Amino acid sequence: MLTSLLVGALTLTLNIQQGDSSKPIEVEWARKYGGADEEVANSIVKTTDGGYALAGYAKKGFNDDFWLVKVDSLGNHQWNKTYDRAYSDIASSVVETADGGYALAGSTNPSGTNNDFWLVKVDSLGNHQWNKTYDNGYDDYAYSIAQTGDGGYVLAGTTHSSGTNDDFWLVKVDSLGNHQWNKTYGAVGNERAYSVVETSDGYALAGQTGPYENLDFMLVKVDSYGNMQWNLTYGGAKPDNAYSVVETSDGYALAGYTYSFGAGKSDFWLVKVAAHAHDLAVTNTVLSKTVVGQGFTLNVNVTVENQGYNSEIFNLTTYANATPIQTFNITNLLPGSSTTITFNWNTSGFAKGNYTISAYASPVDGETDTGNNLFTDGFVKIGIPGDINGDTVVDSTDLGILGSAWGSFRGDLNYVPEADINDDGVVDSTDLGIMGAHWGETE
Repeated sequence: MLTSLLVGALTLTLNIQQGDSSKPIEVEWARKYGGADEEVANSIVKTTDGGYALAGYAKKGFNDDFWLVKVDSLGNHQWNKTYDRAYSDIASSVVETADGGYALAGSTNPSGTNNDFWLVKVDSLGNHQWNKTYDNGYDDYAYSIAQTGDGGYVLAGTTHSSGTNDDFWLVKVDSLGNHQWNKTYGAVGNERAYSVVETSDGYALAGQTGPYENLDFMLVKVDSYGNMQWNLTYGGAKPDNAYSVVETSDGYALAGYTYSFGAGKSDFWLVKVAAHAHDLAVTNTVLSKTVVGQGFTLNVNVTVENQGYNSEIFNLTTYANATPIQTFNITNLLPGSSTTITFNWNTSGFAKGNYTISAYASPVDGETDTGNNLFTDGFVKIGIPGDINGDTVVDSTDLGILGSAWGSFRGDLNYVPEADINDDGVVDSTDLGIMGAHWGETE
């Protein structure tokens, strides 16, 4: 299920004001390419020879063809090629490939009804090498392509496979365009992926989600096999749409437009998000007592916080040294919230001695920062029942402590947890009886 949250992100809206006309922006050069018909460039990539490659479409009569234009570092035309499969072929994205050629992705409409993803591979001079189409059964539009570390390609766009709404569609192919796997990601609105990047551990897709009158930015993170790890949405009461995403050293940056937070009409919108969409942290452990008689109980209160952006289900375990005390399953811990769990530790079966207490939250799927899942703080001595001060002998010193706390209840100012030997919340004759049964014993 896809979730939405507008927290944990740094947003920047750029309101570009008209500058001083006496200081115009310097343009080094400008070039146009095309003829009398309609030509549109949808994508550009800087090439290894210092030039540029532009991809889009050129209209020929009633038909649109993929169009690839190669220019040098000054924009001078070197060559151009068109690629025609159907009456409407529109290239939306181009990458320079590892072999010096180019891969173009877009849509083709072979039947005149439904569009398909279309991938065209050409050499360094634009000569066609191979092409592949990918059809999910309905209207499918590819808007972005990236070459992957294994030499293949990943294409992202939209599919109308649900029959009613659009969904993100991610298609992974090998170096020859042969299909390897594909995945759809969608909610109840219209989702379109306009950008995809390969990340250190999979892929990130950015685009839109929601009804058209109230679109939001959408970021989907998946693993190397396309399995969703997490997703986030960002937006306001009006349309907001993301067209590009990049991975940063500490997360992701998305760019698009906003009507929700702009100065009037649509403005540039840059959103920076942290990498840790799934992040649990154990933040504290509090012990009800630091000395306990062997075979008796104490409480370990553990606080865990959801520092990520998704509701989480996970296990929380407490340990005495390396021995598990108890495991508690936590369900639906909301983003940004924390909970404190009380573990009742029965020390039966534990040898007398000193124990270090720790708590560990099991990592959830997609969690990368697990350094704060473990929290170690607190020491407990298990000793002879009635040895309240933990000096290894039950004697008059312990009796004096019990006497000072006599009749007190948990929460009273004179209540001493260690004197409440049976941990029933009151220091009374029962505790005195336990002490008397072990009077004079030493370890």
